[in-house]
Order: sequence, then C-alpha cells, then structure tokens
Amino acid sequence: MGLTLLEIMRCNKFTSQVEFVLQGLPSLTSLRISDLSNFISLDGMGLQLLTSLQKLEIRECPRLQSLTEERLPTSLSLLIIHNCPLLKDRIVIDDQVL
Repeated sequence: MGLTLLEIMRCNKFTSQVEFVLQGLPSLTSLRISDLSNFISLDGMGLQLLTSLQKLEIRECPRLQSLTEERLPTSLSLLIIHNCPLLKDRIVIDDQVL
C-alpha cells in the first residue's frame, strides 16, 4: 500500500507546480494544500493522474486565482476551498455544492 494522505503546508516556494510533486502517487486518497502564500494556480492536469483521490482541500492560499475543476479526477467526492480570496469559498460533495 502506498501513500494515501499528503499535506502541503507553509511552503512559499510553490507557485503552480504542485502537480509535478504528485506524479507517481496513484494510491493518494486525500490531499490538503494550505498556507501557500505564493501559490497562483492549480491546473488539475496532474491531478487527473491521482485516480484514487477522494478529498481535495485547499485553504489559506491568498494568491490562488485559478482552479481548473473540469480536470479534477472523477474519483473526487469532496472538494473544499476555504479562505482563498480570489476564488469562491465552497464545499462540493458528490457534485452537490453546499
């Protein structure tokens, strides 16, 4: 069994390259990205390779302005975006926006 949970926190060197870190983690089921002050975009293309990802949580990323939701993995059942002022805060569970 491989890595199932990954938290990327307080790493200000990340701007938009998180997808490259995630390559080769097919067993990942939960990803939390938080407190990345220079993080600008999350393309989702690399996330599509995370075929087991069920939960994606993005918090406290003040410069995050782009999230390509159409490219998120189909296995994703919970998406939480909180305190990312350039994006709309939201919680999505099984395609239902709360």
